[in-house]
Amino acid sequence: MTESDQANSVVLPLAKAKPHEDLIDMTAMVDIVFFLLIFFLVTSLQSLQSVIDMPQAEARKGATGKTKTMEDFDSDPDFILLRIEEDDSIWVEDEQHNSDQSLVLALRNAQQAESKPRRVLIAGHPEASHGAAVRAFDACAAAELINISFGVYGERPDQ
Repeated sequence: MTESDQANSVVLPLAKAKPHEDLIDMTAMVDIVFFLLIFFLVTSLQSLQSVIDMPQAEARKGATGKTKTMEDFDSDPDFILLRIEEDDSIWVEDEQHNSDQSLVLALRNAQQAESKPRRVLIAGHPEASHGAAVRAFDACAAAELINISFGVYGERPDQ
């Protein structure tokens, strides 16, 4: 190196080495917590919607002024009686059905047993869940039954 090169070059002092610090990036953890919060919020709202109470049973009078009871509908050949019990069991014409397929098959067989189209009465217990009523309506739709009535029988224990 010549003298002119030495004059132009600047010598920097060595920087002191800083102690190494371990840093944790919290961005990913905040994202995960946010997604978990949304997941649990959505799933908890879904479970609340599936436990809607059935309406309270009220006696109504028809055009004749006579109150119809479950026995009237049970003996009426124009109706297919579908009962939803307190434990969410579903009965068609005094026969219990545990699966959706057997329920649809029973409704189709009951419809085809008569020469004229029959109506369906879904009678639910006030303590039955909303999900059981939805299963009954879905089975009627799958069996292609269109004339469906819904009622509640019995009394609520807290009334």
